[in-house]
Amino acid sequence: HSQDPWHVKLNDFLINHSPVTSKEKAIFFDSLQLLVNSGVRFTRALAILTNRARNPHFKRILRTIQYDMEHRGMGFSSAMAKYPSIFKNSEVKMVYSGELAGRMEEVLDTIADQIHKSLELETRVKSALMYPATVFGAIILATAVVMAFVVPKFKVLFADFGGDLPLATKILIGMSNFVITYWWLILTV
Repeated sequence: HSQDPWHVKLNDFLINHSPVTSKEKAIFFDSLQLLVNSGVRFTRALAILTNRARNPHFKRILRTIQYDMEHRGMGFSSAMAKYPSIFKNSEVKMVYSGELAGRMEEVLDTIADQIHKSLELETRVKSALMYPATVFGAIILATAVVMAFVVPKFKVLFADFGGDLPLATKILIGMSNFVITYWWLILTV
């Protein structure tokens, strides 16, 4: 691989570091369970799903798992265990227990069900956080508008009055000047 051009190396790097979503894993375990349950040999079912995988990173992983099972005599759980960033330890252990007990269909179904429940919970949490995030964003925007446009107008009005301003007003004007001067820094942060 050291003679490969830089763009091939970059492509390989990007593929190997692309994420595998929980949805893809759930579909994989669902499909694997259905194929195995319908009588398709396990490694054949794995080969079918490997060819159908859309995510190139996941496809490479499945191809390696299939190779490890067919040519190195590894069990499915042992082959999965090589990819801890993709397959959780609990999933590997469940598959291992399914291999020992001869109940792979049930285990695959359970794993897919757990992933689906996790996805559902994640979706609920994201939707629950949307409202507070929107309100917080509106508050930030309103504060920025007040500091950038309203306070400077009051600053001119206070200057016309003359005299010494209260400390709180001086602080507010100083904050407004900071926002106007360093808006780019605030956006960056």
